[in-house]
This record gives sequence, C-alpha cells and structure tokens, in this order.
Amino acid sequence: MKRLNEVTSQIGGIAAASEQQSIATKEISESIEQVADAASHNTLMAQQNASVAMYLQNLTRSKRSAA
Repeated sequence: MKRLNEVTSQIGGIAAASEQQSIATKEISESIEQVADAASHNTLMAQQNASVAMYLQNLTRSKRSAA
C-alpha cells in the first residue's frame, strides 16, 4: 500500500508540473505574439518614415530648383 501511495503521489506531482509547463508555454506564446506585433508595427512606422523622408527630399529639391 505504501508503494501505491508513493506512485500516486508521483503521478500527482507529474500532473502538477505538466500544468505549470502548460501555463508557462501559453505565457511564452503570448509574449512572442506581442513581440511579433511590435515588430510589425515598427516595420510599418519605418516605411512611413522613409516615405516622408523621400517626400521632404523631393520637396527640398524642387524648392532649390525654383530658387
């Protein structure tokens, strides 16, 4: 009976550890998703900044040509 209790206890420990790993995996997945979203947003902002920079460069050239 003692051995059965030990095995039951070990199974309970394994189940608890498995649950903790599942929670940690979910948190990691959510964090990775947040990083991916931030990277996507940063890419969009960089593209917009490049477009504005090109517009300003062209505007400057046209103003210099007109002067």
